[in-house]
Parts: sequence; C-alpha cells; structure tokens
Amino acid sequence: MGTKVGRGRGWHSGVGRTIALACLIIVTQVGCQVGKPVVTQATWVRQVEARPQLVMRCYYGPAEGVKQMIEELQDVARPVRGVIRLGNGAVALGFQNERGRWLRAFECGGMLLVEGAEGQPYRLVVENKTDVILEVLPSVDGLDLQSGTALELKQRGRMMPPRGKTVFDAISGADGKAAPLKFRAVKGTQALYQISSTGTLGAVQLAVFLGQGTDTFDARPPLARRNRARSFPDRQFEPMLLPYQYR
Repeated sequence: MGTKVGRGRGWHSGVGRTIALACLIIVTQVGCQVGKPVVTQATWVRQVEARPQLVMRCYYGPAEGVKQMIEELQDVARPVRGVIRLGNGAVALGFQNERGRWLRAFECGGMLLVEGAEGQPYRLVVENKTDVILEVLPSVDGLDLQSGTALELKQRGRMMPPRGKTVFDAISGADGKAAPLKFRAVKGTQALYQISSTGTLGAVQLAVFLGQGTDTFDARPPLARRNRARSFPDRQFEPMLLPYQYR
C-alpha cells in the first residue's frame, strides 16, 4: 500500500510541476508582449501637418446658378437628400437650413452643389464613416470658422470620434463673436473656376486629416461590419486614397 501511495504522490507532484512550469512560461510570454498603444483624441497627431488626406468641395448658389454649374460640368447630376459620401467615402456631409431641414443639393462631377439664396442661414453636417479618429477642418468662402480669417491648412480643426457626427453652424466675426453661417451672393459658375487649396467665395471646403499610424479604415455600414462572414474578394478595410486618385 505504501508503495502505491508513494507512486501516486510522485505522479501528482510531476503533473503539478509541469502545470506550474507551463503557467510560468505563459505569464512570462504575456508579460513580455508590448501592447499597441491606444490612440485617443488627446494623443492623436496628424499624419502630415499641412496636407490633408481628403478634400471635399461643395459649391452653392441660387437655383438658377446651380443649374448653370451642372450644365458647365457636363456630368450626370444626382439629387441628394441628407448627407453624401464623396471622394474615398471616409466622410459624409450635407447641408441643412436653420430648422434642420435638408437643402436641395446635387452630386455632379464628384462635387456637391447646394441651392442657397443670399443671406440664408445654413448648417454643415459632417459624419465620420470610419472606425478611426479623424480631424476635419472646414472653410467657408475661404475663411476659417474659428477665426473668421483666411484659412491655413496648418490650423487645427475639430476632432471626430469613430462613426461620430458634428455640425458647423457659426463663424467667428471680426469682433470675435460667433455669427450664423449664411450664403453669400454668388453669380453664375464663377466659383467653379476659382480654385484654391483653402477655398474661395461660393465654396465650402472640408479638409480631412488622418492620424499617425493609421493607413486603412473600415467604411462599411454597421450591418455589414457586424456580418463577419465575407467571401473573397470582399475586403474589411479600404485604403485611404490620395486626393489625386479621384476627382
């Protein structure tokens, strides 16, 4: 009996030592792994200081002026109600009046054309369609909304969390006080030909900046993101296209 008990203790002791050794190895390996740092809005840094990853251009004018722009662009005009994704689809934007109703707009030639009468207040609605933090910097008629002066791309915009939404509805005046955004007087198609990296009269421009260490984004709708059963060649992530890769 003593021999049997002794063998049993030896066997259990060997198993115990083996388990303990395995646990030690696992703990050591886990402890040696360096986790990827979590990027927050406080630690977020632009990938490139004064060069946005995406620039979205919108032009406005009275109904007749928008009609002339469509004819000038010689492209199919698609009516838009709500927000629309342009460029690489990372961001969607749309225009509302002061009561929150969507303004009449058209997508034509990769740009958004919005009908707006002189002096009419409006809001710029922006949605982040990605799973990463983005910085958006809007300009209206070439002016920065925070300062009311000429926009410079090195200026800081507004941080947007993944799948977040923000609204711009005011611009700083010369006295430093905020005033509602209002459409200005624009004639014909002149705004289409006044190209500037920071926007011009009759144009609303949105510069989108990507953070360091971010090369891809998931632009699929929520339902598609939840459905993990994907067949080739479907991709979960799409590359961030450069501005010259679309019009």
